This record gives sequence, C-alpha cells and structure tokens, in this order.
Amino acid sequence: MKKKKQFRKRRIIVTIVIITIVTIVYYQIDYKRHFISNNNNTEFITIWQRIGNDCYIVPGKYYWIFAPKDNFIKTVNYRNYIGIVWNTEDKYSYKISIYNKFKVIDLETDICVYSSNDSLLLEYQILESLDIQRGKRIKNPKADSLKRVYDYDYVDLNRIYGIKVHDYK
Repeated sequence: MKKKKQFRKRRIIVTIVIITIVTIVYYQIDYKRHFISNNNNTEFITIWQRIGNDCYIVPGKYYWIFAPKDNFIKTVNYRNYIGIVWNTEDKYSYKISIYNKFKVIDLETDICVYSSNDSLLLEYQILESLDIQRGKRIKNPKADSLKRVYDYDYVDLNRIYGIKVHDYK
C-alpha cells in the first residue's frame, strides 16, 4: 500500500515537472510576444515572432496561443524592419511600413500598410527625394524628427531572441 502511494506521488511530481518544462520551452520558443505602443500607451500592436521565420503583426494586444485568423499582417523575421507612425494626423489610427515581403489578412481599415519605409518617409517629407536605382536617399534638411512630431517607432525584427525598438529623436 505504501509503495502504491509513493509511486502515485512520484508520478504526480514527474508529471508536474514535465508540464513545467514543456511550458517553459514553448514560451521561450514560440509564445514570446512583444507589445509596441505609442507615447501615451493608448494604441498597441503585438509583434509575435514564431519559429519557422513567421512573424505576426496584430493590432492591439494579442495573447491567444494560436495564430490569428483575421486582422493581422504576416511577414518574416529574417532581414526585416518595420516603421510605425502613431500620430498620423489623418483618418488612420497608425501607419506601418514593412521592409520585407508581407501579407495583409483582413486588416482593420483604419491601419495603412506601406511596402517600404522610404514611401512612409517620403509621405511625411522626411526624405526630400529618393533614387532607388542609385540607392540615394536625400533627407529633407527642414524636416523635423519623425519621432518628435509623429510618434514614430522603428523596429528591428532581425534578432535571434526578440526585437529592438530604435529610439530616433
């Protein structure tokens, strides 16, 4: 009788340890999300870098353990950067530029997505001109900082663990 109790107790402990290890491994490999917000923390996006080079950009804070079915942007982690203008001063809640390939899935209509950061910088007159063939970007000397005027974040997704938000003043 004592052996059965000890065996049952040992089995429960082993089960708890295995569940704990699996949960920690899952969190480290696939669950980790990053929440980026505007200066006054009223708007958020979730950046969820998953294994297999998949990255989901979801409006708001997204906690569900499964990939979203709608209202998201799917892109890649490798060699990818995004720019976010939070204070757009127009009909959009925010504008996102994505360096690498991406796919928009039923995204809210008040979010504007650009296929390059240069397009976004040209729209806000941070760049005076752009010559893609020569690789020349001419900055507008009269332009103020995107960060200061429009609450801009530049996010580097090309990290092994996590992301880096560059703080340009």
